[in-house]
Amino acid sequence: MDDKPKIEPHTWSGFEYSHEEKSMDFFWAIGLVAVLGFIVAVIFKSYVFGIFLLVSGASLIFFYIRPPQEVTFTLNGESINIAGKEYLYKNLKGFMVKRNTPWSKLLIMTDGKFLPILTLPLPSESDKEAYDILIQFIPELPLEESPSMLFMEKIGF
Repeated sequence: MDDKPKIEPHTWSGFEYSHEEKSMDFFWAIGLVAVLGFIVAVIFKSYVFGIFLLVSGASLIFFYIRPPQEVTFTLNGESINIAGKEYLYKNLKGFMVKRNTPWSKLLIMTDGKFLPILTLPLPSESDKEAYDILIQFIPELPLEESPSMLFMEKIGF
């Protein structure tokens, strides 16, 4: 006999990041900083670092030009599915729902070394249902977003 609770899948969609339109001045500033950094790096004979700065500046510009993709999230009886990638509950250490309006945040602690905390957008009207599903499989922990993520959000990245 299977002792797992029967769970109706809970699905919602959200954007991979919040997108804010940037002015042309913003793009000029990124380009200018990248080019000036390249020139300084060449003066100090650090050619690889100079190329890295140019590629980084171009990457930031392309990142801001591209609109965010809409991602589908699903909670079911065995895992969390994020855009087709499954995170099994047995590999997750905990979660926390940070309630806000109109979007809450679902913080999930994984066993990953590089990005141990996933931050998922969660519609405020769904946060109780998501909490009720997750609490059956993984513990609630007092998680916080990383300071670098909060800083990047604050300055508009």
